[in-house]
Amino acid sequence: MSLRVTLCSWKLQEFVDVIGSKNSVVLKAAASHLANVYKHEKDNSKLNSANAWLRTLINQGLPLRRDRKTPTVGAKGNLLVLHMEAGIHVSVINSIVSALGGKQRACDEWGSGLSSAFHSELRRCGFFRDTRVPLDFITTLVKLDGGTPLFGDGFHTGWEFYSVIENREIAALVAGFRAALRFRRILPRSFPKDARKRVQTRLSDDLRPLLGKIVKLFAQIQKAGQDAYIIWS
Repeated sequence: MSLRVTLCSWKLQEFVDVIGSKNSVVLKAAASHLANVYKHEKDNSKLNSANAWLRTLINQGLPLRRDRKTPTVGAKGNLLVLHMEAGIHVSVINSIVSALGGKQRACDEWGSGLSSAFHSELRRCGFFRDTRVPLDFITTLVKLDGGTPLFGDGFHTGWEFYSVIENREIAALVAGFRAALRFRRILPRSFPKDARKRVQTRLSDDLRPLLGKIVKLFAQIQKAGQDAYIIWS
């Protein structure tokens, strides 16, 4: 199944600030969003769980994953204890982003596995070999469809998750993609003529229009001083 992608512009710091804030306005708006998400469920068990998690985040607060110690194996060699975000937790995060005014930006052609497709094409055409590619660009490229849980150590759901791309990461992504769109590999004169037609020297014509559209969307978000929130569902 291909996942649908929704790209939103928002500010991560506004989300961080509302956690544990007891902000009743955001709580009410997010609860309304959740009610719409689960309105077709046969019972209210999922909605009740989602609302409980929402109240925990807004009224009590929890540390972000980035602020917690990385789980490690203890002296007894016990199994790691990880905190995983399930679909309900993802829905709550989505609802808070919506309540904070996250603006959706259309990109209907964007589907799951996009960063993998970009990575494969960039490798085939020689971009990674012939260009000094910043590490920030590569790590952000992986984040696009890899998921970045804010509270959990990972996602325990195969069909719904999210990725957060911060403004500085967007800048690296846009610069890298623009360089990739300009790139054309120069083959040495000694390269056999019959093999030249089989060698990919630039991004394919199928991928270039989509990449151009994505670059435009991210550039708008970055210029506005915002971050990106990507919903996979």
